[in-house]
Amino acid sequence: MFGRTTPSAVRHPYRDVVKPGVQFVQSTVRSIDPATKRVETDAGPFEADVLVVALGADLHPEATPGLVEGGHEFYTVQGAFAARAVLAGFSGGRVIVGVTSTPFKCRRLRARLRS
Repeated sequence: MFGRTTPSAVRHPYRDVVKPGVQFVQSTVRSIDPATKRVETDAGPFEADVLVVALGADLHPEATPGLVEGGHEFYTVQGAFAARAVLAGFSGGRVIVGVTSTPFKCRRLRARLRS
């Protein structure tokens, strides 16, 4: 958003965070049993030593009156680079940075699972 990087530099594919002993699985979760640390998915069942569930949040800028028409979101790559273009042409005045909801987003279940 501030012109310090490129779109390719801010994307972090899941394959880049896989470590030895960690299996990355992206699938639809059907059920979670926290007591046994077991997850049923479309890719089959998994048991975990440590189970981290991030159910996430969806972006809804239209839920804030006027944001879509007169503002810019910076939570997506597209939104941040669009805001960057606006800031580059900004000659002065007041800027409002409004955090209209919980300031994080996540779209998929992320879990460290053992195979």
